[in-house]
Amino acid sequence: GQIHMDGLHGAAPDPVLAARWLGKAAEKGNPVAQYRLALLHEKGLGLARDVKLARHWLETAAQAETPDVQQLTALLARLQDATAQGTQALQLHLQTLAAP
Repeated sequence: GQIHMDGLHGAAPDPVLAARWLGKAAEKGNPVAQYRLALLHEKGLGLARDVKLARHWLETAAQAETPDVQQLTALLARLQDATAQGTQALQLHLQTLAAP
């Protein structure tokens, strides 16, 4: 997955293929793949943007106590903030629509 994500060894970057291979490795418990898959989900690279799946994979990778735990924690906090802001905006929009 990393080869296709970064375009290593002469391969062109291919986020779709990277997401496929990282997904396979993440499902098998590889914390680095879990972290990188979370980044793809968070940015919407190679697959649809999905903050909930990004959070799931970040939390899973963090449980493995990888060296990037501080980065995982910071990204997770950003995702939580984005989710909270999106929820608040949606509630405000729905209230505006419901107002007479």
